[in-house]
Parts: sequence; structure tokens; C-alpha cells
Amino acid sequence: MDTANVIGMFLMQEGYGVRCVESRDHALVVLQAYLYDVIIMDFFMPGMGAAEFVTESRRRCPRSKFLLITATNIAAEQAAKIGINEFLGKPFKPEELLPIIRRCHG
Repeated sequence: MDTANVIGMFLMQEGYGVRCVESRDHALVVLQAYLYDVIIMDFFMPGMGAAEFVTESRRRCPRSKFLLITATNIAAEQAAKIGINEFLGKPFKPEELLPIIRRCHG
């Protein structure tokens, strides 16, 4: 099971509505139909670049917060530059997501 599905299952067990997608392109299709409070993404995902994805997602869902999950220091440095609200480094425990998600909802 991949990281996205593990995160999704954990958050659903905690009572959150979750939708997992395989690529940023697919995520933009989903964002045409639904609004999300928090968008959790990895810096390196298939499809368009992270900066372009954040820009386009903000156009569609201006109130969404972005949580970047990644293992690279380069991505962490670039996160603020592209409009990421929160950052979580890999590896992490799913429980570490909860305070971040709550902050994003606050």
C-alpha cells in the first residue's frame, strides 16, 4: 500500500473525508467537482510541477491549505516559495498529521 492510501485510511478513521489521486493532473480534475480544506501532496508526484499545481489549485480552491510531505531538503526549502502552508518530512507517523490538519482547519 502506498503512502497516499495509508494517509487516506488513517484520516478516514479519524473522521475526515478523503480522496486520494495518483497524479496532480487527476487532482485538478477532482478539484473541479469538490472543494477541499486541506490538500496533502508530495513534492515529487506524477504530472505537472508542484508550483504550477499549487497555483492552479489555488485558482480553483482559494481557501484550501496545502500540506507538503516529502523526504528532500530541496523540497522543504522550495515549499514556502510556492505557497505551501505546512510541511512534514518523511519518514513520519500518521499521528503526526493530526495537529497539522487541525491547524489548517483553524
